[in-house]
Amino acid sequence: MKEHTYKINFLLLLFVFLNIATITKLQAQEDKKLEKEWKAKRDAYAPLDFKKLIYDKNATKILVDKKASELEDNKKAILAKDDEIAQLKAQKKKLLKANEEVDASPKSSKGIIFKVQIGAYKNIEIPAAFLKETQLETEKDGKNVKRYTLGQFKDYWAADKFKKLLWAQGMKDAWIVAYKDGKRIGIKEALEGIV
Repeated sequence: MKEHTYKINFLLLLFVFLNIATITKLQAQEDKKLEKEWKAKRDAYAPLDFKKLIYDKNATKILVDKKASELEDNKKAILAKDDEIAQLKAQKKKLLKANEEVDASPKSSKGIIFKVQIGAYKNIEIPAAFLKETQLETEKDGKNVKRYTLGQFKDYWAADKFKKLLWAQGMKDAWIVAYKDGKRIGIKEALEGIV
């Protein structure tokens, strides 16, 4: 049995070596064929034309290598952008969840209410259709400055949570304002009136 196994192993090794030898021989033949083709091209061209052909071949290889490098850089940039998109999606999901927890829907303006002001502008006019669609409220002060607010809250801390949600969305200038029976008052006065 052992002798039979040795014979099989010997035959397998012989087969592998013969295949390697055949592949090597074929590769050598291919190399010779390629070399003959280049010699034929060299002989067919004038020396300067052949030199230009070699130069063009080298220039093309450099260009291909450069493009391959750019492709790798672009692949890395795409992966980085994919990571950034995933992070932004996670942040969006978090903000949407926080938004669901904050009720900023309009309520009665009787008593003390809090709103979040997002800006006060003299020369900027926001279209009325946008104001209705976004529940953005506007009011003018005595100096023709328009104040823009979002939300109505009976509780200061709910307004503060909404303000922080707006901060997280990039509105860093948002702040809380207070109203009593529809008239604007100071925060301190509003908080004293609640307590």
